[in-house]
Amino acid sequence: MKSFMFTSTDSSLAFVVWAPAYNILSGGTVALHGLAEDMHRLGCNVFIYSPKLIPGARTPLIDDFGISELRKEGIIVVAIYPEIIVKNVLHADYVIWWLLHFPGFHLNNWSGDRSWIDRIVCFHPDLAVECGAQAKLTFPLYDPAFFRPRSDYKRSEIILYVNRIRGFTDFHYEIPLKPTRLLKPEDSLSYSELREIFWRTKTLISFEWSGTLKIAKMCGVPILYVESPIFRRDGFHLSGGYGHAWEISEEAVIAAERTVHLEYLLAIETLHAWQPSLVAELRVWFAEAKLKGRVYS
Repeated sequence: MKSFMFTSTDSSLAFVVWAPAYNILSGGTVALHGLAEDMHRLGCNVFIYSPKLIPGARTPLIDDFGISELRKEGIIVVAIYPEIIVKNVLHADYVIWWLLHFPGFHLNNWSGDRSWIDRIVCFHPDLAVECGAQAKLTFPLYDPAFFRPRSDYKRSEIILYVNRIRGFTDFHYEIPLKPTRLLKPEDSLSYSELREIFWRTKTLISFEWSGTLKIAKMCGVPILYVESPIFRRDGFHLSGGYGHAWEISEEAVIAAERTVHLEYLLAIETLHAWQPSLVAELRVWFAEAKLKGRVYS
């Protein structure tokens, strides 16, 4: 694989990644901070606009004053926003919308206006199709060397995962299978603890989707999904298609077990494809931003 580095002549352009405060429990936030770090590693003139950085971050922090100083120096400012940002809040010269979820999903505040966006990139292929994105960047959130499946553990746990579904007081999540453990985000388990649990898990049942379930699949756990007020089979996008089945039955478990190993292989493929796909996309961002900067300068 050929490497790609920006040279010193590229200092006429600066990337600014807008990111919420770093939180290891938020996949989208991890992806934004990780994107900034990888761009920095590739030699980009990149900054991060965030209240809290990833531990050991190398990407320089920037604020509104720093951005205004870049403009005074005649530097083209390129902003990279997640889907929760629905306007060009940094008044950047060139805007990339990196959709980590569906536009306006969290705040339901997007009017549908795309006039402020220069390029739309999506975190997942299903998102790319539905949102009319020009490209896809699938960040490798989880390390397959760490969340690898194990065959030397006895799998006996049956886990019920609950998170947002608990907010629906009129929904009773009864299931025809008695779980041995209830798993919820406020358990605040470390990745090592979570991995240990999943290595001992036979089946996981959920009424919703979560990145935690992606980790479970990578560790070899088949998932049984059940429809709920916030989760419908016909609206299920972020599955990858492997290691899960709908409804709770012996046949469903067998079907999910049959393909769960493919989730781990997909994680390896995503990891290997990340840098080349980022490099290719950086070339587009850089060329288009420089062109737009020249036109409007």
